[in-house]
Amino acid sequence: MTTALASRQAAVASAGAPLLVAAAFALTLVSPLALLLLTPLVLGVPHVVGDLRCLVLSPSARALGIPRVALFAPLAALTVLSAAPVLGLESWPRAQILCGAAAVLGATLGAGSTARWRVPLAGGVIALAALACSNVTLGLVVLAHAHNLIAFLWYCAWARDRREALAALAVYALAAGAVLCGLAGPTIGAEFGGLSSSKLAAQLAPGAPTPFAHSVVASFAFAQAAHYAVWIWLLPRERATSLRQDLGARGLWLFIASALLVPLLALRDPVWARDSYLALAAFHGWLELAVLAFLLARRSRA
Repeated sequence: MTTALASRQAAVASAGAPLLVAAAFALTLVSPLALLLLTPLVLGVPHVVGDLRCLVLSPSARALGIPRVALFAPLAALTVLSAAPVLGLESWPRAQILCGAAAVLGATLGAGSTARWRVPLAGGVIALAALACSNVTLGLVVLAHAHNLIAFLWYCAWARDRREALAALAVYALAAGAVLCGLAGPTIGAEFGGLSSSKLAAQLAPGAPTPFAHSVVASFAFAQAAHYAVWIWLLPRERATSLRQDLGARGLWLFIASALLVPLLALRDPVWARDSYLALAAFHGWLELAVLAFLLARRSRA
């Protein structure tokens, strides 16, 4: 009986990730726009904190030896530039791309002189940054979609339960394909809480025909929800300790205050609060790329 109970508990535990992905898919079918509006407002801050815990603050993250100054100086500059539109100032998207690329480049070169592939990787970063700067709109669209997928691949790479990870990846692929094929199209609606589907379509699928563009918006809603599940729950259980240990007492209070502030601001203007949060959190996508580049360079040590 003990063995049977343990097997049942293991089966339930291994179903956690696939169930979270399935829940993201179900919510996408109900209302993609509601998901795109409410998820950042309610879960945005916890998701960024989970990102920082897994990649920077936890004992396992600190053990990686990522060069902090080379990583965070460009990301701090990027955050200042991202905050400009929130304050009513001019946006500098090309400068933001250059700052993010500088963080990835700094992490790559900081992998150590014995990482024989760090120079080719650095060259690739420079080439991709140049391409993104040559077409800023396309570059930002690619980054927006790619960073959701990259987060899920982080989980698949770091999950200790390989069966759970593979099952979750299968559900993710099937759900993403179904949404892209238009399964959520009829439910997307024209507007929710001031958030416009046509505006999002122009941002996430510029130039695409309207039906397909709406499917892309719905697929982004699904991928973003799965992305948040990865950084809030799935990866912290693999790579972090406790909130208090990772953040410290002051950091914990700052996290609580920030997590409450965004929804409170949304009571007045939900779209402005969402857009402001996304602008200030823009650094985290580059952080994920930078740590990934660092690990790729280190794995290629001679």
